[in-house]
This record gives sequence, C-alpha cells and structure tokens, in this order.
Amino acid sequence: MVCACVRTDSNPEAPRVILPGIGPEIERWAELFAQQGEPVPVFLKRAVNAWEYVGDYRVRSVERSPAAIAPYRERVARDLSMILHLEPAGGT
Repeated sequence: MVCACVRTDSNPEAPRVILPGIGPEIERWAELFAQQGEPVPVFLKRAVNAWEYVGDYRVRSVERSPAAIAPYRERVARDLSMILHLEPAGGT
C-alpha cells in the first residue's frame, strides 16, 4: 500500500478509525493495509482536490464482529466490512 486517502464524511474519527465499506476491491485493500504492519502516509480530504497529510499510521487492531461494527454503521449510514483502528507510526 502506498498511502491511505480518507474522506472524513465517511470516516468521522479518521485517522484513528477507518471504516472500510463493502466490495471486493475495498475489502482487499483494507485487508492488505491491516496485514502489512508497516506504516503508511495518511491523507484526509478537506475539500475537492484538497488533501491534508496527517502523518504516518499503522493498523493497531481490526474488528469484524457485527456487534462492534453496528454503532459505526449507524453513524455513517452505510455497510461496513470491518473497523481499522490506527495508531501513529511512533506509537503515541
């Protein structure tokens, strides 16, 4: 993975929490990010064609249980495949 580009309307707790949706490509990239262990640069979308670099992050944990996903799904009003909990590359 080269970087993570995240919309805050779909991921209101980004960059600490990323909410991948449903679909083969989305889920494949989310799994790759979760398994790689290496940090990646994370960019948040601030406006059309305006991305802000917010640091390098790695996946700390992944939640896949329906009970864990449900509150996030209700908050963003879309189906989710998992929840990725990120931490800064420095671990702080």
